[in-house]
This record gives sequence, C-alpha cells and structure tokens, in this order.
Amino acid sequence: MFSFIAYTFEGQACFKEGSKTYEFGEILTYYMNLDMEKPKRFYDKLKKIRPYCLYPVSEEHEMIKIYNESVLKAQGLMSNILLYAKTLQPYKVLKSQHLEETPEELTNLLNQYQFLFDSDEFDTSTYRKKNENEDNMFDVGELGYLNVETHESELIAFIPDLGYIEHVEDGLLEATKLNEQINKLFDCYLGFLADVLRIEYVYAPFLDNIVHASDTKMLANRMKKYFEQQSKGALEPRAMNDARNIRISYDVIETKEKNSTFSRQTYYPSVGAFLYLELMEGVETERLPKRCKNCKRYFLHSTSYSNEYCENIAPGETERTCKEVGAKKSFEEKVKSDPVWLEHQRAYKTHYARMTKKKMTKEEFLNWGDMAADLRDKALAGEIPFEEYVEKIKK
Repeated sequence: MFSFIAYTFEGQACFKEGSKTYEFGEILTYYMNLDMEKPKRFYDKLKKIRPYCLYPVSEEHEMIKIYNESVLKAQGLMSNILLYAKTLQPYKVLKSQHLEETPEELTNLLNQYQFLFDSDEFDTSTYRKKNENEDNMFDVGELGYLNVETHESELIAFIPDLGYIEHVEDGLLEATKLNEQINKLFDCYLGFLADVLRIEYVYAPFLDNIVHASDTKMLANRMKKYFEQQSKGALEPRAMNDARNIRISYDVIETKEKNSTFSRQTYYPSVGAFLYLELMEGVETERLPKRCKNCKRYFLHSTSYSNEYCENIAPGETERTCKEVGAKKSFEEKVKSDPVWLEHQRAYKTHYARMTKKKMTKEEFLNWGDMAADLRDKALAGEIPFEEYVEKIKK
C-alpha cells in the first residue's frame, strides 16, 4: 500500500515522470524536520485498539460487545493515517492512487468474511434506499446494505457470530485466517508510522551523536563501534528487510523540462526502505542532514567541510540567515572566551571612535587595523607575550 517507484538520473530523483526533482538527500532532510506529534498519536492509538479488532474465537462477551465499535474506530484511524500519508513526500507528489483504492480496507476485509458475523436481520421486506443515486443498493436496518439484483450484501455493523465457529466444520479455521489478514493490515499501517517515527528515535541520534560529533577524524571508529552495537548496522530490522526487497530496472523517462533521459527506476516497498538507503548512501558520499545550531532544524550538509548553520532565514529575522546570525554569534563567543581577541575588540572600538570624532584619519585607522591584526595573530600564536601585545595594540 505504501510502496512507490523513484526515478533517479543525474544525481536527482523524482517520483513521477515529469514531476519535480529532488536533490539526493533532500527527502531524508525533509523527514528529519517533520513534527512527530501526529504520527506518535496515530501509532499509539492504532496499536492500542489492534487486539480489540481481532475476531474473538471464544466467548469473550466483553470483546464481542465492543467489537463493532473497535472496528469502526480503527477504520477511522486508518483513513486519517492515509490522509496524513498523502501530505508527505513522496505520496504528496504521486497523488497516491494506490492509497485511494481501498479507503475502507478494514471493513472491506471483514465483508469478505460476512459468514462470521450476525446478519440475520437481512429482511427484504424492510429494504429502504440507501441513496437516491444508488438504485440497486438498499438499506437493511443498522447492519448493512443488500443489492437486490446481485444479492451481494455489504455489512456496516460487525457483530461476531460465534455460533458459526461452533457449528461449522471449518469455522475456527476461517476465523484464524481472518485474524491473520487483520494482523497484516495493522502491520502495514503501524509499519508506515514506525518508518516515520524512526527518524526521531534512531536517525536523529545517529546523525547528531555519531556522524556529526565534534571529532570528524574519529568518524570511522565511531561508525564501527555503533554498527557492532546495532548488530552490524541494523538501524532498524524492518527497514533493512524492506531495503532487501527493492527492485531496480532502467528506462527512458520524460523530465519536467520535457526532455527524455535515461533513468534508474527503483521500486521501494516502503518509505522506510527509501529513507534507510538515503541515509546509508549519504554516509558513503558524506552528504547528510545536519542540525543547525541556530534554528535547530536539519539542513543538507556535506561532512567533508565544517558548517554549523543553515542558510534559511533565522527565527525572528526577516532577512538574515542562520549562517549570518551564527557567524556573528560564534565571533562574539570567541571574543568573550579568548583574552587576545577581547583586547583586540576593545582596542578596535576605541580607535574606531577616535576616527569618527576626527581624532585620527581614516588612513591612520586602516594602518592601525593592519598593525593590530598582525599583533593579534602573533599573540594567538604565542610569538609575543600577552602583556607586550596589550601595550602595543592600545597605541
């Protein structure tokens, strides 16, 4: 259900012929910045209601009593999860026709096993039209609908009929088969949510504490230790299993610019498989999301050079980027923590004030600036004593 195909060419990827292209690592960065509150809520609710949606194979009267209510709640959750999925990439680009095909998949599944539910109230004498535009679909009380031409019924209320299990030879086997399919369906939805939540619980700590730790020279050692602790790189078993099930082919596709180009087409069984491969390939190519020290959001970053700030507009600013704000902040912190820089800035402000008050010319100020920078560098290198540096820079 949550599978898709990615087309890659010239270091870019798209998810539909002629659609927008994404830079390598851009989708992973997009997921790193997602608000996880909604998928957490969906996951907890769906996991909690799951056991109450399994067909009760014994006379558990409380379970039977709340079965229909539980099924309808779970179906509502699944429908909302599909709506949520269609707000995310790549499903948003795809318009996700495969997410539209079975919007009521749980109830559709249960309708395939109508014989396990109480439908004794299907009395043709009580038929009422469900909808004026549906001539052959008739309402039957509160249980469901029946097509009078095909005699195919559709339940909308699911009351387990345990008498079927007791009196029909294969009744228990059919109930077991239904529960297997229900579990698979829940696994599909919970698996999708787990793929999203893995960003916060697994990928973020991996990037923050392993890949982008301060000592880049020790990255290989940190990676080796991490993978040994994680069973040889199992950042998440399901993601790895899905990654093993990808399928690759090659074809010519049409780009957004209406040009034809040779493309690798990769089938991904889940978004988790896609994100896992983007993460691992990013480790190889040294191009991965990194958390901005100013706004705390992730930006796509090359680990081959040091950059702590993104180039997005900084919070509370209208024009300055985090990179610009961060550069000033870093300089101010450096000045406060280093007495050489602190004395340089004090002397700079004093001489600048002299120039603005016409007590020294601009040329004299610039000459002093060159001399002060030379003294500062020598003091930082330990080539002159600090006391001598302070005395000379004030002149």
